[in-house]
Amino acid sequence: MLGSYHASMVSHQLDIVGLICVAITLLAYALEERGPVWVLIFAGGSFSSGIYALVQGAWPFAIAEAVWTVIALQRWRRQRVLRF
Repeated sequence: MLGSYHASMVSHQLDIVGLICVAITLLAYALEERGPVWVLIFAGGSFSSGIYALVQGAWPFAIAEAVWTVIALQRWRRQRVLRF
């Protein structure tokens, strides 16, 4: 009985972490035009969401987030070069 409760709490905490990862990603996406730092935050949010997906066993979502992470890092690098 106690093991079931503990597993439920861990699952709930993991869901909260996933929600935070996705919320950061969405916020950064909305603010990308304000500067390259938001693109970098978007990349971090995508990476974090991908890790969350791996832990949850959602491989397709993890692969999609890995692709978004690479795209965002390339865009961040391009924007940094253009600003200097």
